[in-house]
Amino acid sequence: MEFHPAKCEFIRFSRKRNKALLPTCHLHQEEIPTTKKIKYLGVNIQEDLKWHSHVEYITSKASTTLGFVKRTIPPQSTQLRARAYKQLIRPVLEYASCSWDPLPKTLTTKVEAVQRRSARVVFNIPRTSKASTTDMLSRLEWDPLEDRRLRRRACLFRAMHYQEVKTPISDYVALNTCQTSTRRHGLQYRQEHHNTKAHMSTFFVCTSKTWNQLDPMDRLLCPPG
Repeated sequence: MEFHPAKCEFIRFSRKRNKALLPTCHLHQEEIPTTKKIKYLGVNIQEDLKWHSHVEYITSKASTTLGFVKRTIPPQSTQLRARAYKQLIRPVLEYASCSWDPLPKTLTTKVEAVQRRSARVVFNIPRTSKASTTDMLSRLEWDPLEDRRLRRRACLFRAMHYQEVKTPISDYVALNTCQTSTRRHGLQYRQEHHNTKAHMSTFFVCTSKTWNQLDPMDRLLCPPG
């Protein structure tokens, strides 16, 4: 298989401010053009590994679908609108979330705003109304999307812990063999010191902390089978 340089893009992931000092990439003696963001398997990835571009993409796409639901499903069909949200809109907001969660507060609020607007559409309540969106979400039994993403990360971590997913989890975090607390479950992972906020937000570091905080009776701690 041959690749044409003009149809390829090159992205560099680096926290360095002076990108001119970073290496370039060549193919067939031609330099491949450098890009600041790419779309890989439906996820928009920026060169600084921040998620503004991806959140903008998913919220825009979900909002467009929400407008379609509002136009095509009659206002009195509350249950049908709620089902449409769960099947057409929420999956867009949660796709591959284990790779880009957790988010900073500003982006978290932007994603949650789509769900809050969806609740208003379900009950056919205009955005100018002062009705409580929190009450609407409670009536619909819709958990915050941030909580759902956290649970999804914990589920993936559990699959790795019990080797249901072939990811060498021990290469990234290690079980704590010197546990002294009797109030926590016995599957604690060691929490190392991290120098940067970016490292603290990576999947294994962040999710191992969530895993350690699970209630000892949580079903996620039970082995499969």
